[in-house]
Amino acid sequence: MIKVKLLLIVTAILLSGILLNCGGEKKSDDQNSADKTETTASNDGTAAIDATDSIWAARMAGLDDDEKQMFESLNSAIVRLHYGDRSGLYDNEFEYLKDESDFDSYRNFQQVSYLNADSIEWVGVTSYEHRGDDQVIVNVMVHFLGPTGKRSEYPDVVRMFRHKGRWIKPTVSVWPNQEEYEKIIREAEEAARKEAGK
Repeated sequence: MIKVKLLLIVTAILLSGILLNCGGEKKSDDQNSADKTETTASNDGTAAIDATDSIWAARMAGLDDDEKQMFESLNSAIVRLHYGDRSGLYDNEFEYLKDESDFDSYRNFQQVSYLNADSIEWVGVTSYEHRGDDQVIVNVMVHFLGPTGKRSEYPDVVRMFRHKGRWIKPTVSVWPNQEEYEKIIREAEEAARKEAGK
């Protein structure tokens, strides 16, 4: 029993601030047993949440549009991770990192290679607070299913960013580096415009 609790705590700490961002209401074991996670696989073999599925739809009920995007972004990455697919994490990285590292290199980063979501069922978004135009602090509830079949919850707080029209939770990349990247692009574009105007 102590080993199971320790495993849950270690998993929560490792994923806290690295991957997750969602929350939900506490449910009884009876309610949770009826709430088994179902996924659909896309044509390329990666699993993603299906918003039309009654279970996922129920979990998103009552969320505003931003919260739904946050929920989908986080849970899609978790569902893919259940299948050993780290592309959901890569999708949540800033552009500068993707320009520096292809997906094969990314999978070998220590922060990524050791991640797993074996005991995480899903993550619920409970609330969020804006920290600037494109940043939010999100309160989430991480829902676990332990090896003995026991369910538990763990509250967490994560930072998400609005990037290229969607909310992302980077695992490796950081906002200051993305800001610098965007500044370099703006300066290059300005220089090109000036050169073209000569």
